[in-house]
Amino acid sequence: RIPPDATIMFEVELLSFVENKAVDDYDTLSGEEKHKMSIEEIIKVADAEREIGNDSFEQKIYGKAAKHYSKAIRILEPVHLKDEKEERLWSVALLKLYLNLSLCDIKQCKSTLAITHCRRALELDGKNVKATFRLGQAYMQLSEWDKSKDYLLRAAHLAPNNTEIR
Repeated sequence: RIPPDATIMFEVELLSFVENKAVDDYDTLSGEEKHKMSIEEIIKVADAEREIGNDSFEQKIYGKAAKHYSKAIRILEPVHLKDEKEERLWSVALLKLYLNLSLCDIKQCKSTLAITHCRRALELDGKNVKATFRLGQAYMQLSEWDKSKDYLLRAAHLAPNNTEIR
């Protein structure tokens, strides 16, 4: 028992912290204000949302991570791009999100969603090893052995020195 007038000291360890000011600020903007943002500013917001998702993923909270990745995708997808430079920046940011989302899907055995997200990643980068490998994993979860083998072999061909694929 602790006496009523006792002083108690606690030691608190912060396990993780993700700054989300950029996301909070973005959420308060009007549609017109969002439309006026530069691609760099929008990618910064999407990256902040992705980082929050990464933190959840590291904690093995895959559903929550997927929600953050999906929100970041919703931030990026409607953007009007001015030139090829902006399109490259946009594609790189979206590719990361689709790859992360596909891994969350696989971890949650949501194979059909994983296939959809991998295909979106491949639309952005047709020879992406991670997307190809994860397609193989998703088809394996669905017991579609021929498709699984095909994508896993493609991934091995794209990255012959990758020991995780072999």
